[in-house]
Order: sequence, then C-alpha cells, then structure tokens
Amino acid sequence: GYRPFPYNSQLDLLPSIFQFEHTLSLVGLLWALVEQSRWGPLSTRGSPTTDRQAHNRFETLRSLIQTNHPGLANATFVILVRNHELPAIIKSLKQMEYSFNHQYHYPYVFLNDEPFTDEFKEWTSNVVSSKVEYGVIPHDHWYQPDHIDEDKARANRDAMVRNGVIYGGSVSYRNMCRFNSGFFFRHNLLQKYRYYWRVEPGVEFFCDVDEDPFVFLQENNKVYGFTISMYEYESTVQTLWETTKEFIKENPQYVANDNALGFLSDDADGESYNLCHFWSNFEIADMDFWRSEAYMKYFEYLDSKGGFYYEVIV
Repeated sequence: GYRPFPYNSQLDLLPSIFQFEHTLSLVGLLWALVEQSRWGPLSTRGSPTTDRQAHNRFETLRSLIQTNHPGLANATFVILVRNHELPAIIKSLKQMEYSFNHQYHYPYVFLNDEPFTDEFKEWTSNVVSSKVEYGVIPHDHWYQPDHIDEDKARANRDAMVRNGVIYGGSVSYRNMCRFNSGFFFRHNLLQKYRYYWRVEPGVEFFCDVDEDPFVFLQENNKVYGFTISMYEYESTVQTLWETTKEFIKENPQYVANDNALGFLSDDADGESYNLCHFWSNFEIADMDFWRSEAYMKYFEYLDSKGGFYYEVIV
C-alpha cells in the first residue's frame, strides 16, 4: 500500500525553497502541501486519499524545483547499498539534502547486486529533491571471476582470518573492492554522467556545503577529491606495489610526467611503497579518469593477477 514520504515534517522542505528566485509561487504550493498533510515520521495519518493528494502536490513541487534549479555540472551521487540498509541510507539522504543538495538537486543512482524492493524505492525516492535511478550490478562486475584459483583464494582467506587481518575472510568485501575499483563507472546508469559523489549508508554530514564541489572540479580541472589519507594495512596489499611496478615497466607510456610518485613512495626511484592511500569511502571524482585507457589497462592488469581475491585491498 501507499506510504507517505518519511520527512520529519513537511517543514523539512523549507530549505529547498528559500534558495529560489521563484519563492512566492513555491511557498504557496508548499503552504497547500503542509495544510493538507499533517503526518509525522513513519506514520499514515489522514485518509489514503488525502495522503495521496498531498504526495501528488509534493511531486509537483519537486518537479518545479528540478526545472528551475538543476545541478550545474554533469554529476550524480553514487550509492552502493543493500535493501536491509534502508534506515541507514534514509538518514544519510536526509542529511545530504539538508546540508547540500536542497540547493543543487543533483540526481542519485542507487546500485545493488540484487533488485531493490518497492519499499526501498518508495522511501528513498521520497526523501530527496531530485531524480533517482535504481540499477542492478551485472553478475560479471560483482562476483569472483573464473580465472581466480578458488583453492588458493580460500587458503589465503583462512590464513588471514587466523592472523586477524581485517576483512580477511570476506568474499563479499573483495567483490565490493573490485567493483569500486573497476566497474561502477561502467554501469549503464552512469554512462551519461562525468562526475560523481560517493555516499555510503550511515554516513553523516555535520556542516552545510554551500559551494558546489562538482563545479569546483570542473572549473579547476581537478580529478579527485577526498577527505582522509592514511596508512594502508600492509598485510592486506602484500603484492600490490610489486604488481604496480611490473605494470609500469611493461607500460611506461601510461606514466604521466607530473605523476604523484612522491605521495606513494619515499624513494626517489619508487622502489618501495610507503603505504599512503586515499580512504575512498568518501570521494568526489571525475569518471573520465577511471574510463581512460591508462587507468583501465592498469585495473585490468591488477585484476588479471588476482590480488583482489588473494589479498584484501582495504
């Protein structure tokens, strides 16, 4: 059956309106919406007919918002999430809308390795002010590829569990790492976008974001934005650097002259890896970089060596 959208109150929509030039007409529409829909969170107050009428008014309001104030860059939010994580992602979406997206109305793309439920689609679509799309990840993009020696992979997982390595025994975690490294930007729903902002279930946004980071990347020719850089767990990437050096030796044409070797190695010649890495749980980036020939060749090389499943890339 129909369930009203889970804002704490219709007044949660006010920040979405007072940013606009066409304030009077939108406030009038909002007033009509508030007057005829008085439900609280997760409630179904009022008759189904009244609720449906109010919901239709909300959809009209959202359409006006999107028409008058689309995002300025070719960008989207990307959310890898499962159906059971609905409460966590609802919390994150509401904070994202309140702190940033009520001004810009960038679309959302939700991805899952299984179909989203109607309940998930209804709740998530009703707490945001913009277009939403839901996609299923192709089987070959998510699951362990056939060239992996499962006996070797299982033995390595068991050893990592015994040694207390983080995510050492998890195959699904490895699937996720491989997908985020080489496949998410190839999903059909993302082909029309250039920039993305990765959002994970349960993340919180404590401060208002008044500037548009997508436009900043675009105007300043930036490729990658991050919040945390820290040391990697060495036990999870034991062959990563050696494999990377092999790739560079075989493909020197892909190494940029202004590369960031100094960030990754404390040696002038890049002999060793200093374990510095970006924590990609929060990232804003240009998908054209991931789609480039150089990066795709690098990912394919790593994938062919099996490190995503013989180790754990955290």
